Amino acid sequence: MNQPPPLPSEIELESMIDSILKDDDFNSDGFIDYAEFLRAQKMREDQARAQMQQQQQQQQAAQQQQQRH
Repeated sequence: MNQPPPLPSEIELESMIDSILKDDDFNSDGFIDYAEFLRAQKMREDQARAQMQQQQQQQQAAQQQQQRH
């Protein structure tokens, strides 16, 4: 039977929270309001989409290169 992963320590939790606040608390008030949450989610979605497009372009270029040889 699979055991759940161990819980993070208090220091690890603080580090995770600090990182999230640094990235997502755009007005630096110590809270992430709904508008900030939506903005952060959209940014992550846009980054993921751009990364996926870049990978697809690289795959297409590799396929075209293989077809030439």
